Amino acid sequence: MPVPKWLLRVLGFKVAIPPALVRFGHVLASAAFIAAGFGLYAFIAETDTLVCDRGTGQCTLTQATLTGTTVRRFPVAALTGAEIGARPTGMGGWRMRGVGGSSVVLLTGDEKVFLASYDSSFYEDQMKRQVEDVRRFVSTPSQAALGIRQDSHTLAAVAGGIVSLFGGAMLIFSLREKLRGK
Repeated sequence: MPVPKWLLRVLGFKVAIPPALVRFGHVLASAAFIAAGFGLYAFIAETDTLVCDRGTGQCTLTQATLTGTTVRRFPVAALTGAEIGARPTGMGGWRMRGVGGSSVVLLTGDEKVFLASYDSSFYEDQMKRQVEDVRRFVSTPSQAALGIRQDSHTLAAVAGGIVSLFGGAMLIFSLREKLRGK
């Protein structure tokens, strides 16, 4: 009865793994990283647009992701302010860390409405400007309209792109001999 190869490895004997099998493993790992990069983009990317019009007395918040679009309406009078806060887990953004990242939070009476979240200080100035825009709109009844747009596609593209590029580099490295014609 032959001795299993895994036992030979444990005991210190060298067992040759066919190069084609190693290359196949590298290709599978590369494909997993490339798919994870695209999945990360789909997971993070979100565009939120808030339009408030005193003429109609309505605010419309449109939240668009790759999985669908949600439209929410509420009265302009319900909008009492805005702040920057942590978006709860499960509301988009970086759910896997337990915190949804920083987000502009619209204060509407007893309810908080969260816009797209960013897990990066790069967007901090933009969020501060948007909070000030909302506060100015609330405190200035003569201002006819308010428009805010938050887009996390750039952040999602960078994060997903890095992971996908790593997978692509792994793929090229693992297939370099095949690509050279050897």
